[in-house]
Amino acid sequence: MRLNRQGDVLFRAISELPAGKRAKRANATVAYGEVTGHAHAVMSPDTADVIEIDNNLFVHANERGISIEGDIARILPEVQRIVDDPSEQPLRRDSARCLLGTLSAAGAIILHGTQEERTVRPVPAAGEDRHLPTALAPGNHAVTIQREYSPGEIRNVID
Repeated sequence: MRLNRQGDVLFRAISELPAGKRAKRANATVAYGEVTGHAHAVMSPDTADVIEIDNNLFVHANERGISIEGDIARILPEVQRIVDDPSEQPLRRDSARCLLGTLSAAGAIILHGTQEERTVRPVPAAGEDRHLPTALAPGNHAVTIQREYSPGEIRNVID
């Protein structure tokens, strides 16, 4: 089983999408941050579909994968810089190293931040309150938003 996590969002590879009423999210947004305005969204909507099926969320990353000249070229230099910079936090360097190892076989890239941040700076700078990109393998992925316990209710975590 292949898992990817980007902050409060977990992507779990599954063999096929379940049957049920489907609604495709035209904006390719996986999760919305209610406090910060940040969202988890597909970098290039032509690489993956974000699909709601009976109140559950899924991502189908295209089999053709991502473009080396497009998506990878936009994030690769900054991700490589993070890996090579000894002053970067170890966890951030390890996350960037892991991302580099999965880019060549990726079906889609998920970015985090506001629409402007995701467009202008797809890879957040050190100290910025955003997650590094994550790469999804081609195929289907079930999405789970982390929940938190509160004595009065169980609710989704809010960015």
